[in-house]
Amino acid sequence: MTCLKNCKKDQYNFVLCNDNYNGYKYIPNSNLDTCQRDDLEDYYPEGCEICKNAFDCCADNISDCCKRTGTPYPTSSPTSQPTLLCGMGEDIYYFQESDMCHFLETRNTDITTMFDKSMMCCSSKRNECCLVKTKEILLGSGCFVLFVILCLYMHFRQDCRKVVPETQQPKKKDMKHIKILPV
Repeated sequence: MTCLKNCKKDQYNFVLCNDNYNGYKYIPNSNLDTCQRDDLEDYYPEGCEICKNAFDCCADNISDCCKRTGTPYPTSSPTSQPTLLCGMGEDIYYFQESDMCHFLETRNTDITTMFDKSMMCCSSKRNECCLVKTKEILLGSGCFVLFVILCLYMHFRQDCRKVVPETQQPKKKDMKHIKILPV
């Protein structure tokens, strides 16, 4: 049985507030009629720690039962040392927009980082920073060669005709049965 008395709104039982949602901690709303049940151990297993925070609530909506605290949940503290893209002592090279990876190249993500109009790389050799897309080039070239072969086949197939020896006269069509229609 609930511990709420004289609830004039919707009654919600066993409400649990999300401890960390969108960076904030949520707690039971003290402005509403809420109460902690005495018989929680009858409904939840003995080892359930979060279940001990369940409460009953009288509200218009279940989302009104919990309220957000004013201070955001703390995030993990930053490290004192930044993560290095290149190893210690390695030079960093910058490539401007005209030298960045082109259409048939892909960026080597292990040693490069992109900025708005430049690319940072751990190697001075552009071919190590921008890898050629060999699979795409071979696939495209293969499709083009196949298309050319198909076009040549279609072109020469139409020119294939039966060879008639010179001694044999080619047959002429009989024109007696053709009628010309008036215009």
